[in-house]
This record gives sequence, structure tokens and C-alpha cells, in this order.
Amino acid sequence: MTAMLGRREFLGTAAAAGLLAGCKFSNNESAGAGTGDLAKTLQGIADEMLAEYPQNATILGIATGKLAPLNHQWQDQTPTGVVVRRKAIGFSVDYSSVKAKTNYDAYEGQDNHNFGIQKIPTHSFQLKLSFTL
Repeated sequence: MTAMLGRREFLGTAAAAGLLAGCKFSNNESAGAGTGDLAKTLQGIADEMLAEYPQNATILGIATGKLAPLNHQWQDQTPTGVVVRRKAIGFSVDYSSVKAKTNYDAYEGQDNHNFGIQKIPTHSFQLKLSFTL
């Protein structure tokens, strides 16, 4: 029987080896299975991913117990939502320039009356500072 290592198996093995190379293993024999540094590291990564993408808790069906507040929540992709999730300070600058269709009615003297629809250029500039306490 010959064992072949295909492209998928090779990439999976290389990815797992790279992930495990950065993790510390606990040499404490009194600790039970799953209580080493690797388990804590992976649990921390999972918690960060659920905090960043809370909809995954609902999709995976794990929004029970301590994860119950994540049930039916969706990721807020706005800059403010990112600031709240990451507990950081955010600063954003928004600029938009559009031509809005607007009805107009103009009088120039008593005999000259104009009306219609005109595209008027509109500019908006906003500075936003947000932070999480």
C-alpha cells in the first residue's frame, strides 16, 4: 500500500504545522487534556472571532449559555461598529459630492416666472471621532 500526499493534504498539513509552531504546549502532566496553552490560545482566537463576527454563533448553533447575548446579532461593518467591537478610538473623514435633482420655482420681476427640475451640485464633508469607554 502506497501513501500519496496530494496537494490538499500537503497544504492542510503545512497550515496545521505552521499554526502549531507558534503555540506553546503545556508539559504539566497533572493538567487534564485541553487545559494547556494551546487550548487557551485556540479558545482566545475563537472568542475574538465570535466578537468580530457575532452572526457565526447563531449560524453554528452555539449561541447558548455565556454566548446567548450573541444570538441573532449581526456584524456592524460601519467604522463606529468596528471601534465598539475593538474597544478603540476611531477617526473618520467622509466626503461626498452628488448632483441632486431638485424642483425649483423662480420669479424675476412680475412677468418672468421659471420653474422646473434642476440638478444642483451638493457637497458634504464630515469629521467623525468615536471611542469606546
